[in-house]
Amino acid sequence: MRQLTSLLFLALIASIGEQATAKSATLVGSSIASQAQQAQTVPEVNGQVVFQQVYAVPGKTRDAIFNELKQYLDQVLKRPNALPASRITAAETEEGTLAATLHETLWFKRSAWVSDFATIICQLTFEVRDGGYTATLRNIRYQYDALTDAQQDNLLKAEDWITDKEALTKNGTKLTRVGGKKLRVKTIDLKTTLFAGAAAACGATQSSIVKQ
Repeated sequence: MRQLTSLLFLALIASIGEQATAKSATLVGSSIASQAQQAQTVPEVNGQVVFQQVYAVPGKTRDAIFNELKQYLDQVLKRPNALPASRITAAETEEGTLAATLHETLWFKRSAWVSDFATIICQLTFEVRDGGYTATLRNIRYQYDALTDAQQDNLLKAEDWITDKEALTKNGTKLTRVGGKKLRVKTIDLKTTLFAGAAAACGATQSSIVKQ
């Protein structure tokens, strides 16, 4: 009887743990979606979508920050959703410039019966200096079979899908089904993950969002 009671107790604890994990994941997803729904969350510079943030790393030299960010980029290329076409395109120590072209899978829904995803192609750069760096994500495009014609260019530009004009409804209170709830939310999620990962890699703190 005691053994049965113990097994039931362990099963209850496991169930509670699974529910807490699922709730946490739901809250994170909800937070990202809520952020994406806000106007001006996706900045535009000269008509192009450009995410850019300045970070401070007090007490570290440019070379030290550069090396840590280079190691981070190497890990980014090995992420589970990274595709083989991803590569580092610039690693100029003297100029403090790091750049990579990323090809990643954005999963919208994934189950035994449904696979709804797009490929995002974008450029991630770091301009490194003594005591800090600037992170930029730009040149964002997508390949999404559900919206493309096999006989035509399959690249969808971020400017045509995730900006306030394209991804928010006319009254600005809701996200559109594809450009908003799918592409915009997942792009902001990716940007947040990449920028936060880089900051953690070199002990940086966000200084400001660059105003253009």
